[in-house]
Amino acid sequence: MKHFIQCLFLALSVIIEDPYPVLAGTPFDSSKSKIDSTVSKNSLGLGVIVSTGGPGFGLFYRRELAKNVHGVMHLSISGIKDKSAPEWRDVVSAGDFTSGRVNRFVFVPFTLGLEYRLWSDDIVDNFKPYLTGGIGPSLIYAMPVEHDFMGSIGHGQAHHGINGFVGFGAWFGSPKELSGISLRLYSIHSWQPVPSYYNGWTSGVVARQDFVVFFLTLSVGWPL
Repeated sequence: MKHFIQCLFLALSVIIEDPYPVLAGTPFDSSKSKIDSTVSKNSLGLGVIVSTGGPGFGLFYRRELAKNVHGVMHLSISGIKDKSAPEWRDVVSAGDFTSGRVNRFVFVPFTLGLEYRLWSDDIVDNFKPYLTGGIGPSLIYAMPVEHDFMGSIGHGQAHHGINGFVGFGAWFGSPKELSGISLRLYSIHSWQPVPSYYNGWTSGVVARQDFVVFFLTLSVGWPL
């Protein structure tokens, strides 16, 4: 917090073109306005995920490839939902909504991607907005809803496929204290059709191969 307040005053001093920053009694040196980013070029960390399919968590590894460019590996796990699955009102159970789903899904993507930092010459190093994108293999684990969650794990079936994402985010803090937030949109394709929901009109099960999910991720990392 002390470093954040110092950087805030330094940024304000630049905006008002004050040659003597509030926190220092010496003339302002622009070369010192940014935190030294040479401490580490690599970092490893954890993420807590809130997605449109449910909560999750993940691991990441970042490596600096060039100025403003990082390579990133993500391994995550979260729920996904088939938004096209119908719901209807069950009159017998006093109006409760009953879903036609036959499976619940767990999504496990492994991706290789890039982060491109924005406005690196205009913003101090304790705030690093970026654009990101990546691609990689994925696994969808389909578990029958006729069992409870824990009981359905042993009755599930794995479906392999590919996924890609685009998004944006920001890192905060110095290289020694890395934390951040990101929003990513995943597009998922399964090589095999995944049974999703029961269609009452055709008396058959509808299978899906394509899914979409949003990840909002809070991350914390440590330099290597």
